[in-house]
Amino acid sequence: MEEKRRDDLAASRAEEYAPRPTGSLFMAGVAGAGLLLAADAIISGFYAWPLRDNLESLAVLMVAGFAGGLAVFLRLKKKNQRARRNERAQINRDEEAKSRQRQ
Repeated sequence: MEEKRRDDLAASRAEEYAPRPTGSLFMAGVAGAGLLLAADAIISGFYAWPLRDNLESLAVLMVAGFAGGLAVFLRLKKKNQRARRNERAQINRDEEAKSRQRQ
């Protein structure tokens, strides 16, 4: 089997259990920051805390959310790359076993 076909097969197998993250690294950070900001707004609204009184804590939360989004994106990317490597190694082993059987 040619190299390109092996890579494509490994990628499609890996996508089944470790899909590649979609979007970009920056957008993952923005999504994380937005989620924490929304959670803070909901909690502040529930307890009737004014958001403008705690701008420093909002900034810290947004930075933490951005970093969390980056971390999740990078973790998913690494997991997909590891799955592709493992699938490629398995395909290579299967091809070697087939070639041995033919001999």
